[in-house]
Amino acid sequence: MLYQKSVQAPEAEVAFFDKVFPELRGRKALSMKEDFCGTAYLAAEWCKSDPQRTAVGVDYDEETVEWGRKHNIEAA
Repeated sequence: MLYQKSVQAPEAEVAFFDKVFPELRGRKALSMKEDFCGTAYLAAEWCKSDPQRTAVGVDYDEETVEWGRKHNIEAA
């Protein structure tokens, strides 16, 4: 938990997407794909920010993905 909170700021990233995406595309972003998502921290925060939002996270490290599922996805 401490590692991901020290190196990631998903709330700030979601706020950035909320500001920039409509400027570029003229609509609100509702879906995202996160390559090398690791713990799925950003994907989980993305989905929590709006009930209409969806995310697909891809990562090859099964142990990290399982940790993320338990601590970030199921906790959301």
